[in-house]
Amino acid sequence: MWLKLKISYVPCKLNIRRWNNIKIYYIITLNILIGIIIGYLITKYIAKAKISSAELSAKNIIENAEREANSLKKETELQAKEEAYNIKRDADSEIKQKRIEMQRLESSLISRSNSLVQKIESLEKREKSLDCKEKELENNIQKNQ
Repeated sequence: MWLKLKISYVPCKLNIRRWNNIKIYYIITLNILIGIIIGYLITKYIAKAKISSAELSAKNIIENAEREANSLKKETELQAKEEAYNIKRDADSEIKQKRIEMQRLESSLISRSNSLVQKIESLEKREKSLDCKEKELENNIQKNQ
């Protein structure tokens, strides 16, 4: 029996070694598969993080561009309003100057007109006076003849 036990013990020992070798191969294979899966998941996570970061960066760039565009738009509108105000102010100033010039010319014309009216009145008086003198002279001449 001893022999049988020994023989049976030896093959059993070989089976355990084989079983241990198979276990080791399974464990190594399982570890490799787990490593590949973990590597894939980590790569996927990193890719998602990079995509998320890129999307956030793109969103920030777009927001900054929109803010800058709004700022430029407001600045341009302000400049346009200032320019319109300056043009209106210059036009009002020019109109005021033209009005002052027109009033000056009008007062000059009125004064000339008044002066002419006075001269005409003076001439009319003189003419009447001359007419009277002429009539007197004619009357005197007729009386003397």
